[in-house]
Amino acid sequence: MRAHAAALRAKAFAPVVVTPRRGPDGKIVEARPYVAPLSIAEADYLAATIDREALAKAMAEALPQEALPSHDGRRIVRVVSDVSGVSALTIRGPSRAVTASKARHIACWMLNRLGRYSLKQVARHVGDRDHTSIIHGCRRVDAVIAALGLIVPEDEALAASVLWAASWPRLKDLSV
Repeated sequence: MRAHAAALRAKAFAPVVVTPRRGPDGKIVEARPYVAPLSIAEADYLAATIDREALAKAMAEALPQEALPSHDGRRIVRVVSDVSGVSALTIRGPSRAVTASKARHIACWMLNRLGRYSLKQVARHVGDRDHTSIIHGCRRVDAVIAALGLIVPEDEALAASVLWAASWPRLKDLSV
């Protein structure tokens, strides 16, 4: 069994062989990497035998910390839900009620600014919205912070509390 696993690992993690393709004049036009394909059974077996903790540790060492989101997205939505009293389902849902929109905007802003998530990732966390809706929510919260002169802490719960407790001016009174 160990020999079989070793053979599969050698096949799966073999060095990539680059095969050049030459044009009519003999010059290399493109070079495509060739990796031997695994069967479904081989891929399932490898997935079951991978040490996930070691893989996570290796990835954490390989990737710079600035590239990784610093906060968990689901936790941020849950914190905003707890502070605002608006359920996480409502934040992710289609509701356009003032309280739901305010909580959703705060969640978008916190995910984007504190969590360093991309607009597409933020959109996934708040109900698969369009990225322009996320831009609007982030700009709205930025405008509220600027208009009221708020100082927003890095802590998720405190940031959500400060933003939720502030009395937001109407949209037409802000420069969004």
